[in-house]
Amino acid sequence: MKKNLLVIFALMLISINLLAQKGKVFIDISSTLPSYPETVLSADGYDINQSGTPGQIDIGYFLNDRISMSIALNSSTSTTKSKDYYGIDDYGNYGYLYSYSFKLAMASIMLHSNYYYIANEKWNLSSGIGIGIVAATVTSTVIPSSYSAPNLASASGFAWQVNAIEAKYYFIKNLGLHTKLGIGVEGIISAGITVRF
Repeated sequence: MKKNLLVIFALMLISINLLAQKGKVFIDISSTLPSYPETVLSADGYDINQSGTPGQIDIGYFLNDRISMSIALNSSTSTTKSKDYYGIDDYGNYGYLYSYSFKLAMASIMLHSNYYYIANEKWNLSSGIGIGIVAATVTSTVIPSSYSAPNLASASGFAWQVNAIEAKYYFIKNLGLHTKLGIGVEGIISAGITVRF
C-alpha cells in the first residue's frame, strides 16, 4: 500500500510539473493537529502516551485566478498508554492477566481543490475540500507475550478533508506562512511555510 502511495505521489508531481505553465505552482509544508492516529485511538477509548509530530506536504497549481488543485501527503504516528487487563486465569482466580499497548502509524494521500476569495501578491484566502486514501499499520506490545492483544479496527480506506478557511501571507515574493482550519483526516488546524514558483 505504501509503495502505491509513493507511485501516485510521483505521478502527481510529474503532472504538476507539466502543467506549471498554466499557473503558479505552490508547495505547502506544515504540521497538523491533532494527528489522525491520535483521533482514531481516542475515539476507540485509548489513552495517548505519545504522538509524533504529523507532517504534511501539499504541492499544487492554480487552474485560474480562483481555483487551485493540489496533491497532499500526510503522515503521523501515535502510541497508547499500556492498558491492564484483569480477568479469570486458568486456575479460576480473578486478577491481573496482561497489559497491552498499540502504535498506530498512518499515511494519507489526498487530492485537494480550493476556491480563493483573495489571491494577490501578499494574501491568499480560500476554502477547500479533499478526497483520497489513508493507509494504517498497527504494532501491538503485549506483556506477557503469551497473550494476544485485542484487535484494533483498521483505519485504512477512504479519506476526506474539508477546510473551512485557509490563509497564506507572503512576506517576500515567493515565501510565506500559511494556516488552515478544517475537519477530516488531516486534522483540525495546521500551520507551516508556503513556497510559490
